[in-house]
Amino acid sequence: MKVIVIPTLLFGFGQIVNGADLYSGGYPSSVVSSLKYVISGAPNSTYSTMMKTGANSWNGVSSKVYVSNNNTGAKMSVICNTTSYNTDGVVGRMYPYYYDTFGNAKYDSTYVNIWDVTDVYGYELVMEEEFGDNNYFHQSTYAHEVGHALSLNHPASGSAIMRQGWDGVQYTVPQTLDKTNLKTKWGY
Repeated sequence: MKVIVIPTLLFGFGQIVNGADLYSGGYPSSVVSSLKYVISGAPNSTYSTMMKTGANSWNGVSSKVYVSNNNTGAKMSVICNTTSYNTDGVVGRMYPYYYDTFGNAKYDSTYVNIWDVTDVYGYELVMEEEFGDNNYFHQSTYAHEVGHALSLNHPASGSAIMRQGWDGVQYTVPQTLDKTNLKTKWGY
């Protein structure tokens, strides 16, 4: 009997990609190739543009992934929460949902299912407290959370917008490691 060992590290573009940098669940590839989103809760048009810029920052990384703002058939909501204060200090969060056999939306807390929709939140009150009026940090938060909706996790090390906390927020667009992880998940 042969034993097959599957390594947890993948290689690409000179970067080491840890399998833990990716969620096993996510949208079907047919959705990711044309992932539509809606903007909700933006306090003004400048903020709405910044949210779109963050979400759209993943375009052009992989020919298999395209994100666009379009109300028709949207599978992702990009939401600016201006009313509640997230007490754990988190500036953003992504919530994936799948529909069970009865058509009920279920939160996928383990990120292993095939998702039907996602909600991407930016918590404006926390961002204001942490970043002030710096729109680059706000844009980074939305780009980071949309990265989660594209099945990217927080890498343990390296320069990446997907790094957790201040290590990631300093970037406004995906970095080499982010791009490698996205291509590893979805293809070139």
